[in-house]
Amino acid sequence: MDISLLKIGVFGARNRNIDQVLYHVNEGRQPMNIPLTRREIEFIIGWKQKAFWPDEERVLKKLRRALGNEEALRMSRLQVQIVFGWGEDQVSGHYGGGQIGNPEEQAIMDKLRGALEEEAQG
Repeated sequence: MDISLLKIGVFGARNRNIDQVLYHVNEGRQPMNIPLTRREIEFIIGWKQKAFWPDEERVLKKLRRALGNEEALRMSRLQVQIVFGWGEDQVSGHYGGGQIGNPEEQAIMDKLRGALEEEAQG
C-alpha cells in the first residue's frame, strides 16, 4: 500500500507535513531552578507517595532522580504548581485553614511560591 495515499485519505492534503509541531506547551519558557535541599525533596515525596495523574508521576520521578544526583532540581511552571498544590493539601490536612506549623514545610512552600512569583515577573 502506498503510504502517500493513506496520508491523503486521513489528512486530506498530499503536501501536509504531519510531523511538524505547531505548538508546544512550554514554548518560550525555560525550566526553573528550584533550590530544594535533599531533606525538603524527601518531605515532598512524602506528601504524594502515589500519583493519580501522569503529570504527577513525572514530577515524582523527577524528584526521585534529584535525590540520586547533586544537580539542581529543574522544573517547569506546571510541575512547580503541582508540587505547590500537594503542599497546600498537606498543610490543610494537618493544621486546617492553611496555617503552616512545621518550619520545613514553611521553607518548602516559600521556595515554591518564590519560584512561581519570579517566573511570573520574568
